[in-house]
Amino acid sequence: MTLKERVKALFSKETYLLADGSLDTKKLFKRTLVLMLFIFSLYFIGFQF
Repeated sequence: MTLKERVKALFSKETYLLADGSLDTKKLFKRTLVLMLFIFSLYFIGFQF
């Protein structure tokens, strides 16, 4: 899997759907939390310098 395919998969709707068609909220929450922590860590690293 290339980097472009991975980034596209992060934002595709099918990535967050379960087999029965419902939304996988655990996966969505986990990825949102990781993304927020990454952005805040970049912000605070940049704020220190």
